[in-house]
Formats: sequence, structure tokens, C-alpha cells
Amino acid sequence: MAKSIHHLHDIAEQAGILVRSAPLPERVEGLYVETARTRGILLNKDLGDETCAQHCTLAEELGHHFTTGGDCLIDTGSDPASVGRAEERAKRWAADTLVPLPDIIAAFHNGCRTRSEVADSLDITEVFLMECVGTYQRRYGKWVILPDGFAICFDPFGVLKMCDVE
Repeated sequence: MAKSIHHLHDIAEQAGILVRSAPLPERVEGLYVETARTRGILLNKDLGDETCAQHCTLAEELGHHFTTGGDCLIDTGSDPASVGRAEERAKRWAADTLVPLPDIIAAFHNGCRTRSEVADSLDITEVFLMECVGTYQRRYGKWVILPDGFAICFDPFGVLKMCDVE
């Protein structure tokens, strides 16, 4: 099951990561910072408290901690290709954490038919859902068949029940 924002805060606390809201530039939703003395995640205060947007941003910033760590800001002179790979790894961690494939199927089982309904059922934004779908599509291709007999199509987005044809 996907993790709640409270569970993500617990994960951060267990990893020794401080999570704080702070005024950040408008285009910056979050920032993972790691120094010799501390690890922290700054969330743009404009996201609000316990919102879907904050939930998604926290997951992606935790993804930076668990998959790359360190400084991957373009402004610091990092190689843009390396930054892109670090972003992709963080997005993959966030997708696996907040939008696991079985939860997409469960959303469809529960009557969700649109991207908006699936996002609402997972407590994420529709934009984040589609970023996760893109991440999965880059990993699996246009679709993936899960062991329980369901296929998730990424383009167009939907779930299909596989059946035997005689």
C-alpha cells in the first residue's frame, strides 16, 4: 500500500533527516540538503501542510537521500547528465513508494477510471501521477503485465484484466 505523508515523515525521522517548510523560490518545491553535520529536506512553504503536493515533493526528496545523496544542483557545476540521472533515480524511488503498481490496479478495482480519480485515491497530484507513469513507461515500455493477471497500460493510461482466450 502507498505510504501516507505521516509514514514519509517517519521514514525521514528514522533516517535522521530533518523536514521543514521554508520560503523557497516559486519554481522550487523541495530541496534535499546533506552536509557533514546534518541531513534535511526543505519543502516550499507555499505547498501548504499535509497537502498532496507536499506528499509528492517529500517522497521525491527522500528519493534523493535513498538513491543519490549529496549535491546534484546544476548551479553548483554538476554535470547536467548526472543531474538528470539523479533526478530519475529519485523519481523512481518516489513512484515505487507512493504509486506502487498494485495500488494502481486497486484504484481501478475501487471504481477509479480517470487519472484524476486515481491520483485522488492515492493522495497525490495528477501531475505527479503522470510523472510516475512516465517513470514506469521508461522502465517497462508501453505496458506491464503483473503476476495477478492485470496489465497496466502507460500510454494510454489504464488497467486491463488479462483473460485466457480459447
